[in-house]
Amino acid sequence: MKKLLLSIVLVFGLSAVTNVFVPSTTTVAEAKSKKIYDYSWKQFKKKWKNEMKPRDKKLAKIKNQGAKDTATGVVKTGKIKDLLYVTFNTTKDKDGDFGSASVIGKVDKKQNGDVWTAIPVLLVLSNPSISDKKRENIAFKKLEVNKPFSDGEERSYSYKGVSYTMTYDKHRNGSGVIIFTVAEE
Repeated sequence: MKKLLLSIVLVFGLSAVTNVFVPSTTTVAEAKSKKIYDYSWKQFKKKWKNEMKPRDKKLAKIKNQGAKDTATGVVKTGKIKDLLYVTFNTTKDKDGDFGSASVIGKVDKKQNGDVWTAIPVLLVLSNPSISDKKRENIAFKKLEVNKPFSDGEERSYSYKGVSYTMTYDKHRNGSGVIIFTVAEE
């Protein structure tokens, strides 16, 4: 009887010890789904490249254009190609949030342009744990990216502490600029 009792104690004791050293799937999942706010500028550019390459290799590289000190902190700017840029605010506030990331791109008179390829990448990087179905919902139902914009129009949506905002400014020649911004609330 003593041997049986000792065996049971040993089995439970060893299983408790091994559980401490085995990573839980939750920890692994959290590590894989870092939010955009957890990246440095260098990490952001690497993630951008990895996410963009399968979509359009010509838009995968971000070239540093500089950093500007603003009221909300240092904003880094990168050029993807002529008339297509990304900005990234790496400043941490008292809550540990950074600020925002944006894609800024020119569109023609029919509102076509490479910015439409760049927007989904920023959407994915903003929170990789969001399902593809939810991303589509944000893009097509909440921000209505498939509908034409009016001059000066802004569309926004908030989900799980992140705000997604799109603005459109029309130029005199009929072309315009789309700005897609992701910010932690």
